Amino acid sequence: MTAEFQAPEVIEITPELAREWLGFNTRNRPMRARTVSAYAWDMLSGNWQWNGESIKFAADGTLLDGQHRLNAITEAGITVRMLVIRGLPGETQDTVDGGVKRKFSDVLALRGERLAVGLAALTRRVAIWEATGMVAGRSAHAPTNSQMLQVLEKYPWLREVAASSALTAAKCDLPASIIGFCTWRFNGLPDAADDVTFFFQRLADFQGLTKGDPIYELRKASESSRSVRGERSEVYLTAITIKAWNAYRDGRQVGLLTFKPGGARPEKFPEPK
Repeated sequence: MTAEFQAPEVIEITPELAREWLGFNTRNRPMRARTVSAYAWDMLSGNWQWNGESIKFAADGTLLDGQHRLNAITEAGITVRMLVIRGLPGETQDTVDGGVKRKFSDVLALRGERLAVGLAALTRRVAIWEATGMVAGRSAHAPTNSQMLQVLEKYPWLREVAASSALTAAKCDLPASIIGFCTWRFNGLPDAADDVTFFFQRLADFQGLTKGDPIYELRKASESSRSVRGERSEVYLTAITIKAWNAYRDGRQVGLLTFKPGGARPEKFPEPK
């Protein structure tokens, strides 16, 4: 490392070189393990895209920017090409990552997708489930934009689900993202397509439902959860939606729909059937 600015270079960064450079990581923000793992996953799966972002070093050799990418290279164990800039003033670090991060909804909007925000929220939940087998709110997994684009490519019909879920959400008291996620999961069950259509149509129009009907009780429980502190969570609302679905499929009447995620005797999260 020299004490003057050098012309940027494109370098093939091996895991060994990444580890060496991380030795100069003496003044940086806290490491985010989830970010490192997400980057490593993209690198291993071939989804890492070189977009011109650089690894930055100060004139005294201190690593200013790139710790998460370098750690991802060591975690993935593969060589990745990156732009490297050396010889920057140390105060440059104060301006790094100062811009607004591009969210997945921004990516979708730039691609001309309709309902970009709703589609992004739904795709994120599907991506988390596929990666961890857990619902959003129970998992710390943070899928990257590349991972979510892969999910949308795998399930292009999520676009239609996002649109129909938005319409249903406008007529009941469940978030569109939860309706969409449950629609996706329920449609993966054998011979469930007609039941899925009926279930969410009745949730929206409330026609022909009486007390004790699972769909009736789901709508009432989602409405009342607004007034119960701590109950209106992603996990809670997804759980009672699955409970109502299971009762509907079984032809059972139900009482008050609830879910106890914690405490001395927490409930096991329900599986749709």
